[in-house]
Amino acid sequence: MTTPAFFDIAKARAVPIYDGRVVSHRLVTNRDQGAEFLGLHVTVAQPGVSGHEPGHADRDVVILVLDGSIVVAGRELAPGQGVSIPRNCPYDWRAGPKGWRIAIAYHPPME
Repeated sequence: MTTPAFFDIAKARAVPIYDGRVVSHRLVTNRDQGAEFLGLHVTVAQPGVSGHEPGHADRDVVILVLDGSIVVAGRELAPGQGVSIPRNCPYDWRAGPKGWRIAIAYHPPME
């Protein structure tokens, strides 16, 4: 029997990445909640931080902008906008001038 796994962003495991310029709050993961099919992170980034994702070989990614903005694959996304990125699809990304707060769903979970 399965049961709901509740989470709270204020209590989520915070993982600093990109020299601490991005913090990923791990809300739903296999490691923390036993999720097998879907993961959910909320990340916060400082303005202007950028990177390249060579493509996740084993997972699909959905990004939804909550606050600020992010440029993904050359397109700027504002709050309420998002992008679905299939596995093996490389892309560049950059935080906007005010940084971002984004929700990222992973299938299957990242960890």
